[in-house]
Amino acid sequence: MAAVDNVRNDIIAKLLTISNKTYLDNIYDLINKSAVETDVVHLTDEQILMLKLSEDDIKHGRVISQEALDEKRSGVAKRTVIWTATASRQRRDILKYWTERNGSPKYAEKLIFLTRKGST
Repeated sequence: MAAVDNVRNDIIAKLLTISNKTYLDNIYDLINKSAVETDVVHLTDEQILMLKLSEDDIKHGRVISQEALDEKRSGVAKRTVIWTATASRQRRDILKYWTERNGSPKYAEKLIFLTRKGST
């Protein structure tokens, strides 16, 4: 909710600097015509069933903490990438292209980091 408050406060601060009445009138009309989210969400039978099953899981202690889930997932997602000669050459050419185009290796380094991160 803090993010919403920050956005709201930023908007208010900017509004306070506007002196053009026509502009402010248009903003006022836009806000007044915007629908407030009071619509009722209707769930499907399947969604209701899933909520009931979830409540039953919670009631009977069939839950897992976020930390335990993250730990469990980290062991499952391990994989090794084996680069073919063609892929290695293409990767090297791409990194060279971005280094020359930008006049700096920073973006190429970012790509190297991302490809290493994605392959673990």
